[in-house]
Amino acid sequence: EPADSLAAIALPRVDVTDSSRLLRADAPARLSRAHVALTATWTLASALNAAPGVFIQQGALNTNRLSIRGVGSRIPFATGKVRAYLDEIPLTDGAGITTFEDIDPQWIDHIEVSKGPQSAALGPTLGGALRLRTAAPAVEGTRQVASLRVGSFGTAGAGLMASRAQGGRSSLWGGSLLHSDGYRDNSTYDRAQLLWLGKRLDARAEHSTLVLGTLMKAHIPSSLDATDFAERPWAAAASWAAVSGYEAHRKLLWGHTFRRVKEDRVALIALFGQIRDSWEVRPFNILSENVWNGGMRFRLEGGQAHPWTWRLGGEAMAEDYGWQTFAQVAAQPGALLSHNRERRAYAQLFADGRWQRAGGRWEVAAGLGVAAARFAYSDLFFGDSLDHSATKAFAPVWSPRVQAGWRAGRALWLLGRLSHGIGWPGVEDSRRADGTINPAIRPEQGWNAELGARGVLGTLASFELVVYQMEIRDLLVARRVGPDIYEGVNAGRTRHRGLELDLRTAAWRGLRLEGSLHLSDYRFVDFVDGTADYSGNRLTGWPEHTARLWLWWQHRGWSAVLRHERTGRMPLRDDNSAWSAPYALWHLRVEYQRPFGKWRLRLFAEGRNLTDAHYASMILVNATSFGGSQPRYYYPGPPR
Repeated sequence: EPADSLAAIALPRVDVTDSSRLLRADAPARLSRAHVALTATWTLASALNAAPGVFIQQGALNTNRLSIRGVGSRIPFATGKVRAYLDEIPLTDGAGITTFEDIDPQWIDHIEVSKGPQSAALGPTLGGALRLRTAAPAVEGTRQVASLRVGSFGTAGAGLMASRAQGGRSSLWGGSLLHSDGYRDNSTYDRAQLLWLGKRLDARAEHSTLVLGTLMKAHIPSSLDATDFAERPWAAAASWAAVSGYEAHRKLLWGHTFRRVKEDRVALIALFGQIRDSWEVRPFNILSENVWNGGMRFRLEGGQAHPWTWRLGGEAMAEDYGWQTFAQVAAQPGALLSHNRERRAYAQLFADGRWQRAGGRWEVAAGLGVAAARFAYSDLFFGDSLDHSATKAFAPVWSPRVQAGWRAGRALWLLGRLSHGIGWPGVEDSRRADGTINPAIRPEQGWNAELGARGVLGTLASFELVVYQMEIRDLLVARRVGPDIYEGVNAGRTRHRGLELDLRTAAWRGLRLEGSLHLSDYRFVDFVDGTADYSGNRLTGWPEHTARLWLWWQHRGWSAVLRHERTGRMPLRDDNSAWSAPYALWHLRVEYQRPFGKWRLRLFAEGRNLTDAHYASMILVNATSFGGSQPRYYYPGPPR
């Protein structure tokens, strides 16, 4: 690996020397290149848990649920209501489901995390957004990186990157392989990925193109009931093991971005698209999916050299999603059970402005976004006399935002923000138990208010403190009425109150300490599901608190990071009748780097869950039981 890859251990998620950034109430948390390299060995999941207010659960390498400030915590098997972008390419599909777990961490330079409703460039989503920034090609000349990683449970990965730059052109090629036998039965995982990133810079503009292809096959151990979780955590759920259940997909992402700077104005246009086909063998049926989508993003910025700055922009995407289910006969497809097609589309526009007083003591910003969505569902199954085809168009929703920042002292900045966000229902959210579309389904909407402070404690430390409250109405609830049947309804309101604290010390003799704390009180304010009234209960699937402590050390090519994570108990059901147990984890990574001419050798060893804690790394909220069996809530976390 080239010598320029040695990154500082410090993680400046907020750059305390940038006063304009410190005044921004919507400044994203930044997870640096060093942070990603030292924490994301196999997937990006472990890197994302560092930011307070962000909680990611990982049931397997292919099964994750990320939620921000409680939004999306009740989605059963995936990440929703949180948007994500790979550079300018959306990783969120037309149904609002975000997939990032199959992206190799070695492609990522840094990650930006925006928390709470956004109504500007990232869209008015309720939970927030992730920006995954790819590693840049070589500035000039050539660069090569080769890696080999071997871990527990038969896990091994290999990667290769090569880049070349000459004049105003540069290219980066990369390939990676990952295999894992898995800790649990029926949890084998295989992934192959190829990346190409090209850039061209001339006197007038910059062009960049990204293409990412992925092949993945992952067996599914699924969740366990309380007895198996306690006594046989390595086991797969019996029904999934019996059919060797798995999912496999082929996916191609592409995007082209044009960026032009003229005086104090910036213009950006991005075109993007995705093609994916997948196959999933399940105990109750076999699912086949085919997806393609395409769209564009644009943004105009002005006033960069003046106290006033402004932005105009938007995004639009169209998606075609076809899916069929087949009877499962000895893990092979049998008779066709359903044949469906969905056409989804959304569009959003935004405008915002920012004014900063000369001297950088005050900043005020305001913005307004408008978004609309629609879907058309076609029932193409002719094996019965029913036709559930329907079209649903949602009226445009306006999302305002206002924020302010004030430098209250030499090393203290006070912040405030009020913003509105929305969450669009998909076809699954809109379907009744009989398969018809509920015409009365409405998007979720929420208001977020927060106050915060950022400061520097002399030369010793820096901190960020935020308190917030978010009110969400027309809560979308997926009521499970069968093994693969959900019914979507608008069931009430939730209130999300929380406190986030992020503290970082300065380096002293190679040592640096970082910590974060998140306290939450998320509750159903008005939640009636059928005859059950859950008003006043805690929100399902989110811990009462999370705490993270990181100790970094660096000396003469050696570096180490000791991580401690504490996660409070979580409600497993909306009625709060069952809770997960709290847990604490310790992880240690030691690394050594040494130059050899133009190359640099990098060796590391890592141990996770050093105390061999028994814990659930992911839970299935509101798990149901059939035939007198116990509910299967728990995805066991791997042992030491």
